[in-house]
Amino acid sequence: MQYILDNLFSFIFLLVLLPAYIGIKNAITSSIEKIPDRIHEKQMEEIKHNNEINTVGISHQNSRELQIDNFFRDIGSSEMEKILEEWVSLIVDPTSTKSIDNDKYNKMTLKVLMYGSPRTVKTFAAYSQYIYSKSKSNNVDVGKKENPYIILLFISLLVSNLKEDFSGYLIDPKDAVYIKVNDIFSEATKDNISEAELVIKEYIKLVS
Repeated sequence: MQYILDNLFSFIFLLVLLPAYIGIKNAITSSIEKIPDRIHEKQMEEIKHNNEINTVGISHQNSRELQIDNFFRDIGSSEMEKILEEWVSLIVDPTSTKSIDNDKYNKMTLKVLMYGSPRTVKTFAAYSQYIYSKSKSNNVDVGKKENPYIILLFISLLVSNLKEDFSGYLIDPKDAVYIKVNDIFSEATKDNISEAELVIKEYIKLVS
């Protein structure tokens, strides 16, 4: 009897506390062992979520590109060539800009608005604003000499934009200017082109 009393705590530990201890230990061990699985599951959920977002984004982008491709297919290459040729002809013969009447200008405006990208339309808006301001200033500053490279560079920029819109090929607008300029090394020409670039940037900023 005395033996039982002396070892009562040990019996209680063996019968009650030990199983509870083992159960808690196993639960903790199991929980720790499952941490990598939970982390993996969380990572997989995040990856799946990101993939779904990316898939939606890619699908939207592909849909938009397909829509643009179909749009230009519907226009037809011959129509795009005509639009581009109208503007290129103004570079080949810069003096022809003076013979453009309101009817022709309105038709060119219509085509740019219908088929041009947002960047092309913005460039055309800046060009139009320059033409309007030039027309007003000519009525005041009759004797002021005009920088001929402003209009030439403006048109070259429009041609560059339209060419990229229609074909995906990008050309430097100044390359088109250099085709018509025979004294690009003169300081006067360099100054005029630099001034033209600044004026164009100001007008594009004005309509932005």
